[in-house]
Amino acid sequence: MEKHPSINPETWNAAVGLMAQHVDFRRSSFVHPDHEDEAKSFRMLLDEVDFINARAYGAGIEYPNQNLFDWFTSYTILTMNAGKSLEHYPYESAEEIASALESDYKMTGGSHLRKFGVDAVLVHLDHLTDEVMGWHFWWDTKYGKEAEGLALGALSEWSMRGMMLAWGLWELPADVKECTGGAI
Repeated sequence: MEKHPSINPETWNAAVGLMAQHVDFRRSSFVHPDHEDEAKSFRMLLDEVDFINARAYGAGIEYPNQNLFDWFTSYTILTMNAGKSLEHYPYESAEEIASALESDYKMTGGSHLRKFGVDAVLVHLDHLTDEVMGWHFWWDTKYGKEAEGLALGALSEWSMRGMMLAWGLWELPADVKECTGGAI
């Protein structure tokens, strides 16, 4: 599968910005409608992670992969919609998620995902989803609600990382200087 010619950023920073724009556009198109029932939203988070893990974990995947990209986009939206009902969910827009990814990337680089790929994303999603469920259904305390919101925020971040991996954008150089060898 070839990349769509209009979606071909030259840098990692441009790619993460593009992912944020895509999520916000798709979210405004009601890809995942909001659910009035928090429990139903959280159950959907769990069901979706189980669904993708059964199909993609350990699988030989070619990139870019439109189906996987669409799934990660949808899951990012699902996490953001579920977060709207939580006091401590840290994001109101996908641009805020992208900004958090940029900060993390500057600090840690991308070697973790270079080494383990989509499997790393899926393991993090699985763990964080279980964490969100645990905080949501078992710890009705101030600390529990804060931890739940932060874990859901981390789910949003990992989903967007998955979008970049699925579209084959994770390995791009971080900025224009890296693209040009510092000639700018």
